[in-house]
Amino acid sequence: MRTLAQRLGDAARFVAERALRRKLRVAVTGLSRSGKTVFLTALLHNLHLAARLKEGQTGHLPFFDPVAKGTLEDVALTPIDDLPAFPFLPNLDRLLDAAPDFPPSTTGLSGFAAALRYRPQGFFGRQLVDSTTVEVEIVDYPGEWLLDLPMLEQSYAQWSAATLQFAQTGARATLAGDWRQIDPDMPASEGALEQARLSFTAWLQACREPPLSLSFLQPGRFLRPGDVTDLAAFRFCPLPVTSDAALRPGSMAAAMRDRFERYKAEIVRPFYENVFSRFDRQLVLVDVIGGLNAGAESFADMRHALAAVLKSFARDDEGFLARLFRSSTDKVLFAATKADHVTANQFHNLRLLLHAMVADDLGRLPMSGAEADFAALSAVKCTANRRVLYQGQQITVLEGIIKNRKDVEQLFPGEIPEHLPTPEDWAAGRFRFYDFEPPSLARDRARGIPHIRLDKALQFLIGDLFW
Repeated sequence: MRTLAQRLGDAARFVAERALRRKLRVAVTGLSRSGKTVFLTALLHNLHLAARLKEGQTGHLPFFDPVAKGTLEDVALTPIDDLPAFPFLPNLDRLLDAAPDFPPSTTGLSGFAAALRYRPQGFFGRQLVDSTTVEVEIVDYPGEWLLDLPMLEQSYAQWSAATLQFAQTGARATLAGDWRQIDPDMPASEGALEQARLSFTAWLQACREPPLSLSFLQPGRFLRPGDVTDLAAFRFCPLPVTSDAALRPGSMAAAMRDRFERYKAEIVRPFYENVFSRFDRQLVLVDVIGGLNAGAESFADMRHALAAVLKSFARDDEGFLARLFRSSTDKVLFAATKADHVTANQFHNLRLLLHAMVADDLGRLPMSGAEADFAALSAVKCTANRRVLYQGQQITVLEGIIKNRKDVEQLFPGEIPEHLPTPEDWAAGRFRFYDFEPPSLARDRARGIPHIRLDKALQFLIGDLFW
């Protein structure tokens, strides 16, 4: 029979284990083609295997403290009750296939949870329990949704004026669309409103795809509606109107004004109130290299989109939006993806360039209330660095299979500027970076997916929870 002291000791350990147990929600987001799906798939796979390696092995997460210190005992992956499940296993099957392929982009809100059981290393933790658990909920959502936040401060007329100004300048002006011909005073009908939505959405899609490859595409939900099936609130587009109050009743302009307000009330505001405000940490992925490849206008447009996204993270602003949505996010990591498209000696410049893209002209970030950092990473390492002799000098080149080719090649990919590109940089055509095919991962099936600095990103986001 157990003594009173033993029962009290068990009770104390139970209470201590519950007290040490920690839970947080980490969001992973990014604009189109930033690599969210691949990142989450590689992260979950590497985490799942990390606790199953033999003693002394670190797999592919050597800079994640619980792995480096050998204290990770188990990692359990489960869906999150209130979210659609991130398609982890189907995505992993594509990467681990004999003919590997990158998984398709996810277009809505989804998530997966990881329960990491480990042995505490801190003095008090070691005295109280043998092991405890950190529960991390990882949520994926399209970064395009964050582009809609500024709309909450705009009237329909104000939003239309700003959007039409964009539509009439630069590469956007070259794209036609039936929505451009709509008479604001013509009688409204559901059929006409739906045709306007379809035309404007097709125009936004054309802006997003090559050769334009633009990023500031608003409303963001038009391209990534997620699980919204009733698109009645989406039936609007910009029209040349001067004031919401002066719109003729029953006209297309008046009907679109009403749908615009409905879109804000039913789509934009609930996301911030019910989803965004619940994130503790955020990872924002940015395809900096893709922006450089696409040219000066696309790169500038990506910066404009990032500035709009950053409004969601501003915590020291006393404006309307900041008062309305007080984010609980206390850490934000901005990561330039596809670092394997350049040689390792360019990672530092890639990180500096991302910082320059996100900061204002004085180098300031708009989230002084949250800890922010910058990284260059690749969720799947598709290339290797090699030293070769070129014109009597040793240089570093990439070795890999270029997309849509079959054979391994070596190439010098070029250099990343550490500052925003100058007009001379664009005129000289400096930026020609290749995409690469995913490598065969058969030999890494039991150790995880090779990557670049994914473990350091994990350490920044949740490493402080492992006492």
